[in-house]
Amino acid sequence: MGKSHVALSAVALSLILASCVSEPAPAKAPEWILSTPAPDATYTYFVASSSDAKGDDALATADAANALISQITRYMGVEVTVSSTGEAKGTLDSYSAEVTNVVKQSGSSRVSGFSIKDRYAVRDGSMVTVYILAQYVTADLNKEKARIAALFKEKEDAVAKPEAAGDAAVSDGRIFDAVKSYVSAVVAASGSDIDNAAIKMERNVNKTRTLLGKIRFIPAGAPTTAGLGKDYPKPFQAK
Repeated sequence: MGKSHVALSAVALSLILASCVSEPAPAKAPEWILSTPAPDATYTYFVASSSDAKGDDALATADAANALISQITRYMGVEVTVSSTGEAKGTLDSYSAEVTNVVKQSGSSRVSGFSIKDRYAVRDGSMVTVYILAQYVTADLNKEKARIAALFKEKEDAVAKPEAAGDAAVSDGRIFDAVKSYVSAVVAASGSDIDNAAIKMERNVNKTRTLLGKIRFIPAGAPTTAGLGKDYPKPFQAK
């Protein structure tokens, strides 16, 4: 057998051996990308994902972080509206930024009880899709929920609570107490940026006006005569 035949045989043998070596099986996608894990005794779980057509992992991760924050805020039951105070909006923005930093693993930001449990990325041509599984210690999540929800409710309560107190006072026949409560609601609604502030202010003004229209002052023990520019000889009462 000539050298050329030996060389060809070696090439053929190498091709045969290569064909016998199987390709590694692609990593199996985790189950959590299809179904968010149910809460357990310690954690509440959130799953978010996002894709980038140009294959930019960082952009896909940032968008997934935004989706994750939306899920968490929905769990908290808070929504930024025109009635939200600057303090409430600022608190939520700061909280969202800290969550984003944890997701992106940037900086030293920490959110108590919140961490990323797993990540998974899938490439399809030039597109990349990033999946994120976050776990949140349920006790810490509920504490944060109560803190942020209270900030969002605080301004609305400034009108709603005194108005409700006024209504209760009217039912009990405590007219003066009712007037004071309604006036407090009017002051809180005046110039406020809560939803329908003008309507709420007018409503409480009308309630106050109605009650004041029912009040009559009757002098009790007043002197029978009084002269202009003269002091009363003794105090008197009105009811």
